[in-house]
Amino acid sequence: MIQTIRRSRLLHWSLILVGGLMIGATASSRAVAQSCLPSDVKPTEIVTPGSYEGGRATKPKTVRDRLTELKARCRKGKLTDSRGKQISFLRLIGCWGNQPADYEEQLEEQRVRLRELQKRYTVIQIPCVANPVIQ
Repeated sequence: MIQTIRRSRLLHWSLILVGGLMIGATASSRAVAQSCLPSDVKPTEIVTPGSYEGGRATKPKTVRDRLTELKARCRKGKLTDSRGKQISFLRLIGCWGNQPADYEEQLEEQRVRLRELQKRYTVIQIPCVANPVIQ
């Protein structure tokens, strides 16, 4: 009876230890991936705004969330996804109060650039913010 209790306690503590190691490894791989972020990209920047779907509000998705989804890693100083494809960031334009005269050309250049980047990289698009003070 006492040996059974000792075994169950040992098993219990072993599971706690293994769980802690797994959480630590996941957290450290996220931190390592974030260490490869370009200097102008913050892990807290929003890449997908929150929405209201099916009677439920969804929270906005951040760069950190997207990197986690992609299982991003920092390899040889480069940010890569789970398939080894390098990750690139593209800041989108288009939040103009008064649109510039050549806004259509600017948006077309952005579309062309996005298509070119997508051929070589996994692209995380960062939407423009009309008024950055309101974040």
